[in-house]
Amino acid sequence: MAGLVRDSVKQIREDSWLIGDKVILDRNFSLVPNYLWKSDDGSYYTVSNAPIPPPPANPLPSDSMIRLVHDAGDASAVWSFGEVFLKVKLFQDRKAATGEHTTLEWVAKKKPSFDIPKVLY
Repeated sequence: MAGLVRDSVKQIREDSWLIGDKVILDRNFSLVPNYLWKSDDGSYYTVSNAPIPPPPANPLPSDSMIRLVHDAGDASAVWSFGEVFLKVKLFQDRKAATGEHTTLEWVAKKKPSFDIPKVLY
Protein backbone atom coordinates (compact mmCIF):
# COMPACT_ATOMS: atom_id res chain seq x y z
CA MET A 1 0.00 0.00 0.00
CA ALA A 2 1.91 3.00 -1.25
CA GLY A 3 1.24 6.48 0.07
CA LEU A 4 -0.33 7.70 3.27
CA VAL A 5 -2.75 5.61 5.31
CA ARG A 6 -5.39 8.35 4.83
CA ASP A 7 -5.40 7.44 1.11
CA SER A 8 -6.00 3.72 1.63
CA VAL A 9 -9.77 3.81 0.91
CA LYS A 10 -10.56 4.46 -2.75
CA GLN A 11 -13.71 4.17 -4.84
CA ILE A 12 -13.95 1.60 -7.62
CA ARG A 13 -17.61 2.25 -8.47
CA GLU A 14 -20.47 4.02 -6.68
CA ASP A 15 -21.03 1.01 -4.38
CA SER A 16 -17.58 -0.58 -4.39
CA TRP A 17 -14.37 0.45 -2.63
CA LEU A 18 -10.77 -0.72 -2.60
CA ILE A 19 -9.21 -0.90 0.86
CA GLY A 20 -5.41 -0.71 0.85
CA ASP A 21 -5.07 -2.50 -2.51
CA LYS A 22 -5.92 -5.72 -0.63
CA VAL A 23 -9.68 -5.88 0.02
CA ILE A 24 -12.77 -4.93 -1.95
CA LEU A 25 -15.84 -3.77 -0.02
CA ASP A 26 -19.15 -3.91 -1.92
CA ARG A 27 -22.56 -2.50 -0.97
CA ASN A 28 -25.60 -4.42 -2.25
CA PHE A 29 -29.22 -3.34 -2.02
CA SER A 30 -30.58 -6.88 -1.87
CA LEU A 31 -29.73 -9.81 0.40
CA VAL A 32 -26.47 -11.48 -0.60
CA PRO A 33 -24.88 -14.60 0.89
CA ASN A 34 -22.05 -14.15 3.38
CA TYR A 35 -22.65 -10.46 3.97
CA LEU A 36 -20.46 -8.89 6.63
CA TRP A 37 -23.08 -6.47 7.93
CA LYS A 38 -26.51 -5.08 7.15
CA SER A 39 -26.80 -1.32 7.24
CA ASP A 40 -29.67 0.68 8.72
CA ASP A 41 -30.66 1.66 5.17
CA GLY A 42 -31.23 -2.02 4.28
CA SER A 43 -28.05 -2.48 2.24
CA TYR A 44 -25.67 -5.41 2.70
CA TYR A 45 -21.89 -5.18 2.72
CA THR A 46 -19.51 -7.90 1.57
CA VAL A 47 -15.73 -8.14 1.46
CA SER A 48 -13.47 -10.07 -0.87
CA ASN A 49 -9.78 -10.22 -1.59
CA ALA A 50 -8.70 -7.81 -4.31
CA PRO A 51 -7.18 -9.37 -7.42
CA ILE A 52 -3.55 -8.79 -8.30
CA PRO A 53 -3.20 -6.22 -9.73
CA PRO A 54 -6.11 -4.46 -7.99
CA PRO A 55 -8.82 -2.80 -10.08
CA PRO A 56 -8.49 0.87 -10.98
CA ALA A 57 -9.80 3.11 -8.19
CA ASN A 58 -10.10 6.83 -7.52
CA PRO A 59 -9.97 8.98 -4.39
CA LEU A 60 -13.28 9.22 -2.55
CA PRO A 61 -15.48 11.93 -4.04
CA SER A 62 -16.44 14.85 -1.79
CA ASP A 63 -20.09 13.69 -1.75
CA SER A 64 -19.22 10.11 -0.75
CA MET A 65 -21.29 8.43 1.96
CA ILE A 66 -17.94 7.36 3.45
CA ARG A 67 -16.46 9.94 5.82
CA LEU A 68 -12.91 10.18 7.12
CA VAL A 69 -13.39 10.69 10.88
CA HIS A 70 -9.81 10.32 12.15
CA ASP A 71 -6.61 11.02 10.28
CA ALA A 72 -3.10 10.46 11.56
CA GLY A 73 -1.82 10.62 7.95
CA ASP A 74 1.09 8.25 7.88
CA ALA A 75 0.07 6.09 10.85
CA SER A 76 -3.67 5.44 11.06
CA ALA A 77 -7.06 6.58 9.80
CA VAL A 78 -10.71 5.78 10.53
CA TRP A 79 -13.67 6.03 8.16
CA SER A 80 -17.39 5.94 8.88
CA PHE A 81 -19.57 3.72 6.69
CA GLY A 82 -22.80 4.81 8.37
CA GLU A 83 -22.95 2.94 11.67
CA VAL A 84 -19.79 0.91 10.96
CA PHE A 85 -16.22 2.17 11.24
CA LEU A 86 -13.16 1.03 9.32
CA LYS A 87 -9.76 1.50 10.93
CA VAL A 88 -6.52 1.19 8.99
CA LYS A 89 -3.25 1.30 10.87
CA LEU A 90 0.33 1.05 9.65
CA PHE A 91 2.61 -1.21 11.70
CA GLN A 92 6.37 -0.94 11.64
CA ASP A 93 6.65 -4.47 13.07
CA ARG A 94 3.40 -6.46 12.99
CA LYS A 95 4.90 -9.23 15.16
CA ALA A 96 5.69 -6.73 17.93
CA ALA A 97 2.13 -5.34 18.07
CA THR A 98 -0.97 -6.86 19.67
CA GLY A 99 -3.86 -7.03 17.22
CA GLU A 100 -6.69 -4.67 18.03
CA HIS A 101 -9.19 -7.54 17.81
CA THR A 102 -7.23 -9.36 20.53
CA THR A 103 -7.32 -6.30 22.78
CA LEU A 104 -11.06 -5.82 22.23
CA GLU A 105 -11.74 -9.49 23.06
CA TRP A 106 -9.73 -9.11 26.29
CA VAL A 107 -11.61 -5.94 27.29
CA ALA A 108 -14.99 -7.57 26.51
CA LYS A 109 -14.17 -10.46 28.88
CA LYS A 110 -13.75 -7.90 31.68
CA LYS A 111 -17.43 -6.91 31.16
CA PRO A 112 -16.96 -3.13 31.42
CA SER A 113 -19.90 -0.76 31.90
CA PHE A 114 -19.56 0.54 28.31
CA ASP A 115 -20.09 -1.02 24.89
CA ILE A 116 -17.15 -2.68 23.16
CA PRO A 117 -16.94 -2.42 19.35
CA LYS A 118 -17.62 -5.65 17.49
CA VAL A 119 -14.83 -6.66 15.09
CA LEU A 120 -16.35 -7.67 11.76
CA TYR A 121 -13.26 -8.43 9.68
